[in-house]
Amino acid sequence: MHNAQDPQLDNMTDEQVITNAPSWYQHWRNRIHIWVTNNSRTLIADIVLFVPDMLMLTVNLIKDKRVPLLVKTQLILSAAYVISPVDFIPEGLTHVIGLVDDATVLALTLYWLQSIVNIDSQILKDNWVGESDPNVMIHDTHKLINDNASTLLSSQTWQKLQSRFNKSEQSLHQQLRNKLRSKSPQLGKHKEPIDIE
Repeated sequence: MHNAQDPQLDNMTDEQVITNAPSWYQHWRNRIHIWVTNNSRTLIADIVLFVPDMLMLTVNLIKDKRVPLLVKTQLILSAAYVISPVDFIPEGLTHVIGLVDDATVLALTLYWLQSIVNIDSQILKDNWVGESDPNVMIHDTHKLINDNASTLLSSQTWQKLQSRFNKSEQSLHQQLRNKLRSKSPQLGKHKEPIDIE
């Protein structure tokens, strides 16, 4: 069982994420489309259908110079969780249904990026590989997961994923303060909000 705060995820570099994501994308995109065709209009099908496109959006945002570095750390962590072979609901045992936790991680992170970080919607569109509007897809997928979390995930899994990937603006500033504190104890004492740009 994978812990959402596993050091393996925290230590995965952006290069490792960017290198591994395309093969994950190709493998799971085809499997998901076949599964959705056979099980269309189920709640899980509606959620996992966008996982490959959300992953590639996340990876493309990691590479985009317009995205702040601190934001990229959360994107790298989310992408690493998805492409990691071990997580809360292992795909190897449960096939496409095992992508529900991956969809949750990506939806929480991208919704955070959209609503808390307030990333320019054009940046999302520029990095989107899917056919629908990424802004609508992020909002709708997040809402679908949030409204049905008790059916989709155990309460323990939902709480762990939320605590790790559902960041607030305040937690983002705390994360930056911690990074500053580790580099310079004097800088880490800064109490005012810090610009993440």
